[in-house]
Amino acid sequence: MNEADKIERKHLPWFRILYLGANALITLTTASKQSLQKWGYSKDIYLETTVVDESLLRYASEDTASSRDQSEAFTVLFLARLQRAKGIYELIEAIRILRSKHPSIRLIVAGSGSEEDRIKKEYDYDWIELIGHVTERKKALAYQTADVYVLPSYTEGMPNSVLEAMAFGLPVICSKVGALPEIIKNQINGILLDCIEPQSLAMAIESLLLDKELVKHMSSNNRIEAKRFYSLNVVSRLETIYKTVLEGK
Repeated sequence: MNEADKIERKHLPWFRILYLGANALITLTTASKQSLQKWGYSKDIYLETTVVDESLLRYASEDTASSRDQSEAFTVLFLARLQRAKGIYELIEAIRILRSKHPSIRLIVAGSGSEEDRIKKEYDYDWIELIGHVTERKKALAYQTADVYVLPSYTEGMPNSVLEAMAFGLPVICSKVGALPEIIKNQINGILLDCIEPQSLAMAIESLLLDKELVKHMSSNNRIEAKRFYSLNVVSRLETIYKTVLEGK
């Protein structure tokens, strides 16, 4: 059940009391905008995004021995909370499937969470690198080391990690949830999954593993597209929204 369904089924009266009196609302997705209109909100609703912290990109030009341009292995990156709802177990199984044909493929798992101990104990494979919670230089290195970013979540809003991966030029494979269909376009800057079962996920990853030109095309598109998510650009747009609302225009 997504957040809109939860509100509609359990909390709609309270939601209307708290939010329908606002002069304007800002939301992340077209679907949530439509829900707000269905619930009776008739004033302006603006679509905006979460942000990429440009300071993270200051590490992008550094040479690293493990850069994806120098690595023979095809490297998949998962960077998120380690929870079942993020699809981490489906991803691990997908990589296991792929290794029967592509034994050099490996998976970097960045993040911490409720499933961290189990993954450490039950999935102690030499092709999985668990690097824990990462920030700053270590996070940038994780993006630089990878060939593709994968987030097969069951539910999302607009995850910053996807925008960061785009800024580092990574193709993105993700589930068709939340705002992701509005920023990831099939075969343009990534692959949207209708189904996150391991076999389908493995096929999507393999399609990029086998097509270096497509990876380059997606990488170039993402570096360009990610600029609209830079924090300075998002803040500028938000300032315009706030001024418009305050001036009653």
